[in-house]
Amino acid sequence: MPAHCSQLRNLVLSAYPSSFQKLPDPFRDGLKVDRLDEIHQAPRIAGDIVAPLQAANIKNAVDNALRSFSATDSAVQQICDAVDNPSEKSTGLYFAPINVDIVLLEALVLYTGQSAVSATGQKAGTPAPNNLPQSALLEKLVKVLNPEGRYYFLSSIANQLRYPNSHTHYFSNVMLELFGSYPADQQGTDIREQIIRVLLERLIVHRPHPWGLIITLQELLQNSSYPFFRLPFIQAAPEIGRLFEALLQHIQQQSPRPSS
Repeated sequence: MPAHCSQLRNLVLSAYPSSFQKLPDPFRDGLKVDRLDEIHQAPRIAGDIVAPLQAANIKNAVDNALRSFSATDSAVQQICDAVDNPSEKSTGLYFAPINVDIVLLEALVLYTGQSAVSATGQKAGTPAPNNLPQSALLEKLVKVLNPEGRYYFLSSIANQLRYPNSHTHYFSNVMLELFGSYPADQQGTDIREQIIRVLLERLIVHRPHPWGLIITLQELLQNSSYPFFRLPFIQAAPEIGRLFEALLQHIQQQSPRPSS
């Protein structure tokens, strides 16, 4: 699905299994996502996420990186080179060329997340992402990929922010960790700006909005440990700051008030 078709993509990503009678209210005051029973359940994956890795000759490099925290620079670069050299060229909005392999990125992100969830077993919820080799690989790729590759990489992560399940929980934690872990240098600022862009362009379209997307953006806006409103690109444009302040106010107003 083209990346610029935000509303259609949201419609697809907002779907959830028929076994769910109703999704937990993401605006409920005091909602503890890590205590939901649903986050211990992995979603069904219908497609083949291994074939793209094999076709790009990076599966061994990925598997080696997922077994330990010591992913070599050469292995990470091999993965990035494969991402930057798609076998088939595609175009985006206004037929602008896309110079990364989006199918490979989607497979890589989902393969890595599936490995992380399988490794933890979800027995006690998802551990902190920085304690997993899978998350360490994702963090290295975010640093090494060029801006275009990083945008589509973060978009692939955001595509996993769906209904409550173990993958949504893991990738929400990953996105938050990526946002909060980098120093306040230019690269860290660029990464945070792209994370906000990826999340915001999915939120400013009409409903529906994926449950995991709302949960993740709420945490960024409401948790004071994330320097959201202090970021240079937020403060540089007053209208952008006001947009997010209005969004935060809207989120707070949506939270059900306790009955008297």
